[in-house]
Amino acid sequence: MNKLFTWIVFNSVTTFVAVYLIRYYDAIEWLMKNDTTHLSFVLASVYVYFSGHLGYSIFKGAINPSLYNWVARMLLVVGLIGTLIGMREVFASVSFSDLKSALVQLAAGIGIAQTTTLLAISFGGLLELQYVSVTKDFGDER
Repeated sequence: MNKLFTWIVFNSVTTFVAVYLIRYYDAIEWLMKNDTTHLSFVLASVYVYFSGHLGYSIFKGAINPSLYNWVARMLLVVGLIGTLIGMREVFASVSFSDLKSALVQLAAGIGIAQTTTLLAISFGGLLELQYVSVTKDFGDER
């Protein structure tokens, strides 16, 4: 199958699923309200940009494998940094004078940290999967 066609099909399916999930769970409004770091939007923007860049590279016939591997791994690192920032914000803002409200704040903050990590893993994995599905490069096969 043509590489560009494979890329178009992959992105069409992932875009359809993403739009459905975003609308079903009202994810953008929830992230705007709850994600104080806004790293979720940075992760999504980087994924969209490099996904488009991969399509452009396929069209031009010059795919740089090290670039996409590096970006996929950096998405994971940024997600983990977001997790650490979110956890730090939670622990800094928790007031232990009222234990019940402290636990509610802690649970909400941990949820945001986990969301950032989940999005980073998802976007990094999808970008890596796009690259692998187009190039059929599964790494070092010994």
